[in-house]
Amino acid sequence: MAVFTDGFWPGFCRALGRPEWADDPRLATQAARRSNMDEVLSLIGQRLSVDGTSEWLSRLYAEGVPAGPVQRVSEVCADPQVLARGMVATMEHPTAGAVRTAGDPLRAGEARPEGFRAAPVLGADTDAVLGELLGMGSAELTGLRDMGVVG
Repeated sequence: MAVFTDGFWPGFCRALGRPEWADDPRLATQAARRSNMDEVLSLIGQRLSVDGTSEWLSRLYAEGVPAGPVQRVSEVCADPQVLARGMVATMEHPTAGAVRTAGDPLRAGEARPEGFRAAPVLGADTDAVLGELLGMGSAELTGLRDMGVVG
């Protein structure tokens, strides 16, 4: 819940079924609430313990109060918006098989068609780096392997 301005406070109070809090001098302004933070948190906590998350979210949304659930990882991964944005990706790992992972959080349009790939296993790119990029021949690479320099 984000009651970050006094403008949200009356709607928040109505959503919690305590419209009288909006006019209570201990609670009516952000400064007053800050000065009485322990009491404010106690009052709100007692009130929120009465119903479940979906009921409170429904009431808060109806009053225009910014709010959202705190979710478990399993709930985040099943969230329709997360799935629609491709925020959970499946990639093929060379030793673990299909692995679910966080998708790319940065978007400018559609998701990248190539998808995700796992990090290479240790030594998977040795020949490409030493051979193709650094110009080492196969005999030199074999010598490095035989000495245990690369694997």
